[in-house]
Amino acid sequence: MFRNSLIVLLSSFLLQSCIPDDVAVLPYDRGDLNTVDLEMGERFDKMTFYSLKDAEIVQECSLTAFDFYLGDSIVRFNPSRLMRSAIARSASFDEVQDTLGLDFSYEQSDGFGEPALLADGEIRIIDMGYDEEGLHLEPYKIRLSKKDSDTYVLEYALLREGVSKESEVEAGSYFSIVEGEEIQLPKAEEYDLLFTRYNFYFEEEVTNYLVVGVLISDILNLEVNDVPFEEIDLTLVEERRSLLSAARDEIGYDWKDYDFDTGEYTLIPNKNFIIEDADGFVYKFRFTSYYNESGESGHPSFEFRLL
Repeated sequence: MFRNSLIVLLSSFLLQSCIPDDVAVLPYDRGDLNTVDLEMGERFDKMTFYSLKDAEIVQECSLTAFDFYLGDSIVRFNPSRLMRSAIARSASFDEVQDTLGLDFSYEQSDGFGEPALLADGEIRIIDMGYDEEGLHLEPYKIRLSKKDSDTYVLEYALLREGVSKESEVEAGSYFSIVEGEEIQLPKAEEYDLLFTRYNFYFEEEVTNYLVVGVLISDILNLEVNDVPFEEIDLTLVEERRSLLSAARDEIGYDWKDYDFDTGEYTLIPNKNFIIEDADGFVYKFRFTSYYNESGESGHPSFEFRLL
């Protein structure tokens, strides 16, 4: 009896000695409410990449700084220019000279649906859209394919020009076919919000139009309009986690409204957002103004807080 009790006691001691001591996990500093004022200009003639985690502007660029973002698994147009593409009718790159009878397609602003541009080796005509001044840019013809999982091969030329160029582009890069080079801009994991104008399809008008607002990077977001900003907390996040969406235009443009009679913008009341970044950090976010102290529009102000 004593021997059995001793064995049990020793076994218990050995088991406990194999279990490591608990390591205290320090609570993450949620910090104060962050308030940000951006200067985009009345024409919204630049793009601003913003990081919530770092609470700072990562980089800014002109609307014509790049033409394509060549991601690991998807290719996107510069969203600010109303670009579109069509598959050419000829299999010869040199023979493609016009756009007659072609069926052009736009990218969807939510990031879903059939991509307008694929790395499939097809020859495509690219309507390059519009620059900051509203001038229509010259069209290009391109052929895009994958050399391997990390490298794209891009052949391109002005539509009516016979001489083409070819570039190898690393996946995860921005590229300008006008300049013929990669452009150094934040990778998808380096920013959360892109303040820009972008193409949006209006179903009632059956037309694509440039709007001004926000597109997200590779993160999740959700609009919350039935709970005051101050009351949004982690409990609410957990209740609605299944509703979080990867739609790039969830924040979008319609947090503000334009009055054609007064020529002024007003914010939509109680339009809040929950945002979960790529690292799993969750924020609550809302806009507070679209004007600067001088009363000029195109200056979005917003606030956010880590939950």
